[in-house]
Amino acid sequence: MPRITANSASLKKAFPQEYRDLFSRSEIVCSAPGNFYWSGEYAVRYGGIGIKQNLPLRTYVGVEAPKPGKPEINSIQYYIPSKRSFARHPAGSLPGTKKILSHLKGYLAKASPGARLPAFTILMEVPPGCGLSASASLAASLSAALHLYLKKLTVSEINRLSATPTTHLLKDPAFNTVFRLAWELEDTIHGGGRASSGIGPFASLNASIYPIIYLREPRPATGGDFRFWGIKMEELFSLAHKPSWPIDFGLIYSGDAGETSAIIAGFESIKKAIEEDLASVKRDFERHQVPMPELYPSEQEELWRSLMWEPKIFSLVTLAAFKNLFAHGFSENALKKLFKSINIVQRSLSFIDVSSHIIDYLCLTLERETIKLHDIHGAGAKLTGRGKSGDVLFAVAYHGLRDTIDALIARMRRETGEDFYLDYASWLDGFEEEGVKVEQSLAEGIYSEFISRGALEIRHVNRQGTSSTRLYSVEQFNEDKPAMDVVFDPAKHKIYLAGKHLTSRELRSASATIELLRILLARLGQPVPNKELPTSSYTADRNELQSKIITPLSHAVQKHLKADLNLKVSGPIRNFTVTLAPGGVDFYVIDKVF
Repeated sequence: MPRITANSASLKKAFPQEYRDLFSRSEIVCSAPGNFYWSGEYAVRYGGIGIKQNLPLRTYVGVEAPKPGKPEINSIQYYIPSKRSFARHPAGSLPGTKKILSHLKGYLAKASPGARLPAFTILMEVPPGCGLSASASLAASLSAALHLYLKKLTVSEINRLSATPTTHLLKDPAFNTVFRLAWELEDTIHGGGRASSGIGPFASLNASIYPIIYLREPRPATGGDFRFWGIKMEELFSLAHKPSWPIDFGLIYSGDAGETSAIIAGFESIKKAIEEDLASVKRDFERHQVPMPELYPSEQEELWRSLMWEPKIFSLVTLAAFKNLFAHGFSENALKKLFKSINIVQRSLSFIDVSSHIIDYLCLTLERETIKLHDIHGAGAKLTGRGKSGDVLFAVAYHGLRDTIDALIARMRRETGEDFYLDYASWLDGFEEEGVKVEQSLAEGIYSEFISRGALEIRHVNRQGTSSTRLYSVEQFNEDKPAMDVVFDPAKHKIYLAGKHLTSRELRSASATIELLRILLARLGQPVPNKELPTSSYTADRNELQSKIITPLSHAVQKHLKADLNLKVSGPIRNFTVTLAPGGVDFYVIDKVF
């Protein structure tokens, strides 16, 4: 099976039903891109810079009103490039899902007391466990979708985030609302304990074809929150809006995926082992009374911070190399510096034991094969993400491996037996130019291209008086209609009770009834004066309204649903009010047919 181009547009063409399922059931859909590290995976946790690149692959989170007895997550599916297919996971089976829901419920209790958590549908184009920030793109999309659902933010506020200059963005209340929750969610996915630096969600929320730079202080501020700072490379160096990339780069799947939480736990063991080795040597020196105050730091944490200086420095070297490439144009010196800094970062990561023999093999083979092609610039290759598994980043001169990459990956597969795969290639798959965005909002009239012809937009007002909107295919609607209490179809002038059509024998005028009830549903629980209702013989006379609409409809509801309508008329014959109170039945109104 041929490789499917790794970007959203291609995946939507290849798998339209997966996207149709998502958009057809969701009131709101937000998406954000995945990203990878050029440098700084560990340095950014110790005050160094992290450099990230957004990918043209996104995570989509759909939101709909909760249903009693139904799970908060309808489905989770994510794309597996090497298998050219989406994997569907049962709700709650993806690592961290239960912790995410628990965190969201706690957040909701503070942000919107009394509100219920909506139901989520998740589609990930970014494969998890590969160092491509699947968790960050999920966290950013979740945060944006939830705040839009709760009406804490508007569509325009979310859509402008990715286009706002970072100098303004860092002070923007809307950005900080979305970012802080996204950061907390990513940290929760990774096991908590401040494991996340925040760089992933920051990059996912921003739009840039260039790399994105991020800093987080090594220790939290007095209030308990880490201070952070980030900027797009074009802003930092005053670069052209759209660059001409002087290099090719890509991501190769190493044949194994891993959970970041497990890698972080292993990293702590590695730290402890190094500290114990150095402490042992220190005791031997001290036994011989050797004076060595500058040989190693006095505290264990300070020791580890010293070990992090090399990756911190080479993140800056990588940044300087990018500046030279983009600001001053192609030069052999800048290219070699970039590749060398990438390779040195990989060596340092290998030293602290977060690489693996397979990742080391991939990196060294990519370097060696590029040189064999008489490319004097060489190549840069390193793990991306927390390490041990996932993808390997490679960067080469423009057109460097375009003609040979497929054959090279095939050969490396034969040599190792590993399932290597080209997850992403800049020259094949393109670049991501957008950050977080609202893909669909039924309330705002924003609809996806995946809403099929004939689909129905139905507003549901439940017995608690809460209103929500979702889309139904004709087949879904006909299947679910018997379970719906009261359905109004204004276009066809029909009313259904538990799926049964009310005829003119039971109700004199379905059109007048629907027109009246739509107004009352919009003002649920409020007395509506008859002067504010559409002019007709029914609304001019209380007795006429009671006998021709209110009483027949109430009797029909009692007969078919064994429920009270809670619809009352009060006041004199010519000057009366009508009130529809919640609590009796659920209403469904077909607002639009596509």
